Amino acid sequence: MDSDKLSSERAVTIEKTMKKTIGITGFLLVSMIGYVAAGPFLTLHAIRSDLVDQDSDALAEHIDFPVLRRNLKEQINTQMMGKTEILKDHPLNILAMGVATQMADRFVDLLVTPDHLVQIIEGKKRLQNAPVSQEERIARKQKLFKNARTTYDSFSRFSVWIPNDQGEDIRLVFARSGLSWKLVNLIAPLDSLKM
Repeated sequence: MDSDKLSSERAVTIEKTMKKTIGITGFLLVSMIGYVAAGPFLTLHAIRSDLVDQDSDALAEHIDFPVLRRNLKEQINTQMMGKTEILKDHPLNILAMGVATQMADRFVDLLVTPDHLVQIIEGKKRLQNAPVSQEERIARKQKLFKNARTTYDSFSRFSVWIPNDQGEDIRLVFARSGLSWKLVNLIAPLDSLKM
């Protein structure tokens, strides 16, 4: 009889332990999914603060700068190649493409700074290097991403669409790596930008 009672107590203990384990596992799984789903919004909020504060070190945690630069260079090269299409059969075509690629590299290096990224996201066509006052930074922080709409492109890709004053959309593309999200692309009408 004692063995039956002992077996019954063990079964109850095992059942309680399994219920706790299942409950904790379920809670952790739901928490992880919630964190991954909220991740792009948390990253977007951090980027807004870091951009306006011009904190390059903090931005590096939320922006994959090498990938962003590569994607911007591809956009600019594609736009420039379209403009050099008239030289398609000309012997100087290769030289023109080389010069265009070097110009794109330099342009992207000038473009990918916190202040210029804010100006692009704001939809400005002429980028300036003027210092920004504290009042202007506070106003920028409130305006940046204000009218943005967001979409999940996939489980590991997220887009933010920001309308500018010219009626065009600027698209920020975020990619998930593990549990963190980073900005990897900025799709904007870059061909009309002036420095």
